[in-house]
Amino acid sequence: MGEIEGISWDFWDTIIAHKNSDEIKKVDTERAILLSRILSISFEQAWNELKSHHPEEEGNTAQGLLVEERLKYLASKYQTSFDIHTIAQNISSISLKYKIGLVDGIKKVLQESPYRHVSICNTKWTQGADLKQLMNQEQITSYFENCYFSDIGLNAKPSVEAFRLAWRNSIDLKKTLHIGDNLNKDILGAINIGARSIVCRVIKNIPHEQDKISDGVLYSYDGLWGLIDLIMDKDPGKEWTLIGTGKPSSEIKRLTARIGNKMGNISLANTTATASAIISPYPIEKNTKIPGIYNFTGDMNSLKEHSLLLIDFIKGRVFKNE
Repeated sequence: MGEIEGISWDFWDTIIAHKNSDEIKKVDTERAILLSRILSISFEQAWNELKSHHPEEEGNTAQGLLVEERLKYLASKYQTSFDIHTIAQNISSISLKYKIGLVDGIKKVLQESPYRHVSICNTKWTQGADLKQLMNQEQITSYFENCYFSDIGLNAKPSVEAFRLAWRNSIDLKKTLHIGDNLNKDILGAINIGARSIVCRVIKNIPHEQDKISDGVLYSYDGLWGLIDLIMDKDPGKEWTLIGTGKPSSEIKRLTARIGNKMGNISLANTTATASAIISPYPIEKNTKIPGIYNFTGDMNSLKEHSLLLIDFIKGRVFKNE
C-alpha cells in the first residue's frame, strides 16, 4: 500500500464531542420526552425509538435518513400527526444546547497536518445543517475540503459511496486513512474502500477486543503523527516509545502473556519487540502522571495483529524516538 495522501474523519467523538456522558444523557432524555409527548407514548417507548435503526441504515449499502423521514415513520407507526418540519428542527437543536465542543488536541492536529482532509458523519437526530454551523462556530471548517453529512448526501458509512462522495472523487480512496470511533461504521468503512484506519479512543477510551481490525488505536492526538508513521512503517527497526497510562502490573502483563513471555522480550516470526516498563515521574498533563514508558523495537508490519495489541492494551500515546 502506498503513501497516505488524505485523512477522512468521523465527526462525533473524533472532531466534536459532548464534554461528558451526563451531557449526552441530557440530550437523549430531552429528546425522549419530546417524542413521548408528540407521539403519545411512554418515555421508555420513546427512548427505544431514539436508539433504533432502520434497515436501510445498516450494512455496506447504508443510506442516510433525514430527521423528517424518521418522524414521518413514527407518526405513521403511532397514528398521530404534528408539524414534522418544526419538530425535526427542535429535536435536532437539542444536541447543541448542552456542553459540546472540539475534542482535545484536534485543532492543533489539523493546523499541523501535511495531509488533505474531509469529515464524514452519519447523522441521526441532529441535522447536518446544524452540525455544519457548529463546525463554523468552532472555526475548523477551513481545514476540510468537504464536510459530508449522510442526511444531506443520502449515503452513510460504511458504504463505499459515502466515502467517495465525501472526497468528491478527488482522490484514490486506497491512499486515504480514516479515523473514527465506531468499528461497524468507521473501521469497516475504511476496510471497504481499501484504506488504512485508526480507532479513535480519545473520548470513548475503553478498548474493544475487535479494535484489532484497524491499523492502530489512538488515545491522544498528541501521538497521531507518530502512530501514522508507525503504521506506515516509515522507519522499520527503529525504536519507538509508547507512553502509556496502563500500570505495568496490569494491562502490559496480560499483553505480553498473550504474545510471548512475561515482561521483557516478545518474540514473534522474524521480529523481536521489547516491551520494557520503566516507572516515570514525568507529568504529561495537568494533574496527571504517566506510570509507565514502554519501549518497542521492531518491524511493525511483521507483528501483524499483535501490533495493535501492543498499542491498545498499553492505552498510550505513541511518539517516535529521534
